[in-house]
Amino acid sequence: MESKKAYKVLDIAHADKIGFIGDSYTESHFSVEGKAYICKLSLFSDYNYENFAKSGDTYRGNLDRIRKHIPIYHDKLSWTDIRPKFAFFVSYTNDLKYMDEEQYLNDLRATIETVKGLGAIPIIATEYHTNFGPGLQIGLKQIAQEYDCEFVDIIDDVNETRGTDFVPFWSGTHPGTRSNHLLGDNIEVYLNQLPRPRQSLKLFRLREKFKSIDELIFNTNEERARLFKEINVGHNCLVDERRVDDVTSAEHAPVTSEYLKLQNGEVVEFEDVALISAVLPSSSLGLEYVALDLGEVEAEVYVKDILKAPYPTPTFYQRFDIEEDYGVKVGDTYISDNPHFKDKIFTVMEVTDEAILALPYPRIATNIPGNLTKVSGEGAEQIPYPYTAIGFSNDYPRGKAQVGHYIKLEHQDGKYIIPKELLARTVDYDKVHFIVTKSGKFDLTTVNVEWDGVEDKVYKSVHFEKKKAKGNEMIPYGLMGNEAQLKGWKSSKEIQAYVPADGCLPKGCLGSVEVFKEQKLSQVIGYSMDEETRDAQVMIVARYFPEIFNPEDDYSKCKITKSSYDYAELCLDMVYNGKTFTQRKRVGMHWKKVNFDVVLPAYTDCVELRIYSEGHKVQVAKASMKTVER
Repeated sequence: MESKKAYKVLDIAHADKIGFIGDSYTESHFSVEGKAYICKLSLFSDYNYENFAKSGDTYRGNLDRIRKHIPIYHDKLSWTDIRPKFAFFVSYTNDLKYMDEEQYLNDLRATIETVKGLGAIPIIATEYHTNFGPGLQIGLKQIAQEYDCEFVDIIDDVNETRGTDFVPFWSGTHPGTRSNHLLGDNIEVYLNQLPRPRQSLKLFRLREKFKSIDELIFNTNEERARLFKEINVGHNCLVDERRVDDVTSAEHAPVTSEYLKLQNGEVVEFEDVALISAVLPSSSLGLEYVALDLGEVEAEVYVKDILKAPYPTPTFYQRFDIEEDYGVKVGDTYISDNPHFKDKIFTVMEVTDEAILALPYPRIATNIPGNLTKVSGEGAEQIPYPYTAIGFSNDYPRGKAQVGHYIKLEHQDGKYIIPKELLARTVDYDKVHFIVTKSGKFDLTTVNVEWDGVEDKVYKSVHFEKKKAKGNEMIPYGLMGNEAQLKGWKSSKEIQAYVPADGCLPKGCLGSVEVFKEQKLSQVIGYSMDEETRDAQVMIVARYFPEIFNPEDDYSKCKITKSSYDYAELCLDMVYNGKTFTQRKRVGMHWKKVNFDVVLPAYTDCVELRIYSEGHKVQVAKASMKTVER
């Protein structure tokens, strides 16, 4: 195993980026470091994010800075050095103070034409401010059509979920750590529809200490975000993070993009662990070579091998279904009148209320009913069985088993090289995660991923859309604001509606309820039977609401910090005929419309909905269920 003489290099400069053009709302002033809305978007994405927004700026000002190569979240690197693949345009509050709508749209056109000429694909968006009238939405959508680019309109959803601003969470019109979810959560719905990046390179720090390297196993970006916080995207943040819930007139300061520091060969500090996630232009099946180059840094570097043992191994049995207790004991032996099992004597290994599990397992695919005749033991002489098939031991772990374990890479010729024979087992389609461990604090200045192979990835590109359910409302009691509204809901515990501590409620809501694993809301929903399965959408307005922190209190009690994971998991059970099917969605710290795509199976006429959360408690204010037109 040795490094190749000819290979391709993935570095920060050439990662696929989304560059944000805007004003102070995107620059962010009053969030905890690393928790501006652009940081929240980047945390869960495979794209690299870079900020070019400036407080008080307009499209005219952004364009001037682009043309003059003026940096903002780095002292040298500007837009032309960042080289975004997509340019996200989100600005109008300052623009329309200085000019009319016609000139505003012309400034937008000039900025679009410039960034397109520099290789970026524009995405046009609205802000959470809604006081400029519907003409703004019309004008921005028209511009998107003119330049054949995507349009992101979050105004309607913000109108429904913003509620009454709790003054300490805002500084004037500027959102804090909680309230900037209004931008992040609603924009994310659209940006999640982008095709996979051709290539990207993202770095993370560990949130908490670990004992074993396998504690850091993850599979999805959601799981990654629970374990790791991303290095800083450029933004502005609170000087005193104790002011997280009291941001009015708080001091703020700029944060340099650590990605741009790495791009410029500057030091970025880590402690104990660094995670490097790389999306490659090739899938695992097309790769010939992958290696990590950390320059002069020597550390222990791991990748996940998805087939590495130990892992649970099922024990295969022949299963004979039974309809009553025949007194069978482990060790009893039987023969079957099924001709496929000729000369087979089955020894009972496990007995359940539903089946006898026996060995040997002949690996013969048969479901023919038959009879068992006792050879020896305490069970009945004759046992009829309506069905026989493969069976599994009941000691197999419940829930999803851990997939894979980390393996250590050799350090050779200054590189950490994945053995060629392990590429298909260590690269997750087109993504590879390197865990770098080194005791104490250490610096990275070089992070390059070398690769070689065939670009065989499949890209799926669709126009942005927001699926809207337009059928009749199916939930008779959709609100939860008081006792009368709650009468249609059942709960596993006594539940009461209340007005949250910040007094903020979504549009049309009088109060909310709190759900968690032991306190579920449920309601049986009836509907007309149909011979075809129908698509439907369940919409739940919910949020995770950590206790409000007083900056005069003991800071160790504050729930929102630089290292905290500020999300909860909202769960929806759909129960048909006693069978439960569960979906889970992430909710942040401001009210959000959480949409679950579900189906109404053919020849059914009712379903039980259960709403709850796992982990943190979640506030819920409203639920809706409507059919979706295909």
